[in-house]
Amino acid sequence: MSTPTAIGFDMGATSTKTGVVRNGKIITRGNVIETRQDGDTAALINAFIAEIRRLRELHPDVEAVGFGVPGIINPVQGVVVNLTNVYGWRDIALRSIIMRETGLVGNLENDAKAMAYAEWKHGAGQSVPNVVCVTLGTAVGVLSSTIPYSLEIEALRRIAPAVFGVLMSLEPAMAALAGLLILGQSLDLRGVAGIGLVVLASVGASRRSREPAPILA
Repeated sequence: MSTPTAIGFDMGATSTKTGVVRNGKIITRGNVIETRQDGDTAALINAFIAEIRRLRELHPDVEAVGFGVPGIINPVQGVVVNLTNVYGWRDIALRSIIMRETGLVGNLENDAKAMAYAEWKHGAGQSVPNVVCVTLGTAVGVLSSTIPYSLEIEALRRIAPAVFGVLMSLEPAMAALAGLLILGQSLDLRGVAGIGLVVLASVGASRRSREPAPILA
């Protein structure tokens, strides 16, 4: 059984991703919209409406639009009650605004709930009766950048610069290994060769830095 063509908005604290979906598959990826943090909710909603109109020109058969919203909502009234990580979003009647301006059927849901339902309906959980989804989002950015950077600075204070340089050069190799073991992603020959050259260059620079400086007469 086919489902209506719809436009989806995945609203995040830093950006909002858009796309056209049909039968559980993305058929067109829309523009990524910056999620404004200046409290100008009207400007952000107008950006949403402009993207809806643009995507409808590409897909005139679009019948509905849905929003995954990162916060507390009232799904019955279609109201965004409060978004703690997007400034200014409190008691915004998003559904009625979108429906009035576009003429499309509109709906909104908490983004984590929307993700869980989509995964159960069309994704990895469609063959099981129950699904539990855990959202990470911005935490991934913190865990993959801020914390490692802080640890690297601390390590640089405690170990020799040459050793630190070699260890840093191994990061791409460790990332490639993690991608292979966890995500099933493999590098081509050029990628492997590039990582190997970086490691060799770092080791060579480290060995050279330990050589005694020449004594000038």
